[in-house]
Amino acid sequence: MKKILIVDDNENFLEVLSTLLVTKGEFEVITQRRGADVLEIIQNIKPDFVLLDIFIGETNGLDIYKAIKENIPTRETPVLLMSGSDTSVLSDSGANVIAKPFDLKHLMGKINTMAA
Repeated sequence: MKKILIVDDNENFLEVLSTLLVTKGEFEVITQRRGADVLEIIQNIKPDFVLLDIFIGETNGLDIYKAIKENIPTRETPVLLMSGSDTSVLSDSGANVIAKPFDLKHLMGKINTMAA
């Protein structure tokens, strides 16, 4: 069973997406609403995959992504950034990005490919 960390400040989004992924039966889902603790959480729970919103309240998800990739214990953790804004501005970051709203089948394909 794959362990997925979803980081988003929208509680309703977290509940819906978490329920959908758990219903698929192949995922253990951990949710987090604050960006400040993400690096520490990844180091402690060692998720197979991180789904990270670009805008988490006043925290910049891209900065968190960069910190994950610069930190030796977490750099190999697959991270998919989510954005409800124009994702083309993120193309220079080297990050994998999915636009919100997204199709669940498309998301599942990305998770299975990246967390393989």
